[in-house]
Amino acid sequence: MTDDRMWPLLHVSELDTVPPPKWLVEGMLTDGLTVVYGPPGSGKTFWALSVAMSLGSGHAWHGRTVAQTPVVYVSGEGVGGLARRVKAWQVAEGMSTSQVYVVPFGVRFGQDREHAVGLRGDVHSTGAGLVVIDTLARSMAGADENSAQDMGQHVQALDWLRERTGCGVLVVHHSGVEGSRPRGSTALFGASDTLIRVEQSGIGQVSVSCEKQKDAVPFRPMMFELAPAAGSVALASRQVPVASSVPTPY
Repeated sequence: MTDDRMWPLLHVSELDTVPPPKWLVEGMLTDGLTVVYGPPGSGKTFWALSVAMSLGSGHAWHGRTVAQTPVVYVSGEGVGGLARRVKAWQVAEGMSTSQVYVVPFGVRFGQDREHAVGLRGDVHSTGAGLVVIDTLARSMAGADENSAQDMGQHVQALDWLRERTGCGVLVVHHSGVEGSRPRGSTALFGASDTLIRVEQSGIGQVSVSCEKQKDAVPFRPMMFELAPAAGSVALASRQVPVASSVPTPY
């Protein structure tokens, strides 16, 4: 009998052979697809950069252990000020180096096959375990965020990258006009493994909350402040220290 199946077919007894999600930042960020969103100026890029720098250095992220790994940071917005933000993090955390590699433009991998292949090459050459896309809008240039078809195509490109590299993907996105949900088609919301909302709760005060955690218990809301450092600002914790034990992704 010939085997004419188009894809792997696992018996339920074989499901244990599938690797479970892995924590990159304990209790908060896995190696799946994470979307962090908020209005302009909310601090979401400072949050994403602090996560990337912590992973790249192996330095605990505000009391949470991390899985040290190189990071590829695709900076489609504000790359000119990125050097100051990196320096601010280094000064605030007392760290001098981190294996974070920056792509200084928006990679349109959802619409451009060559860009997708190039980004995959960047991940392979650096050994990155996480790719940060900052922002979704810049990586979807020429496409319609409100179109389920265009957003679905972009999500497929993200899945393609993850499947062929084994890396996690963190997408930085803007909120809609009302600020209560990610901007554009809900296809991105549905495809995400983790959905995180960042917003300002006062002058220089940043709140971070988990709206979806597919493979574990959502983390509790966290409060930060944007503290001056090295001519810029860095995310400073105002939260209660994290418990040492966190739920295993399931």
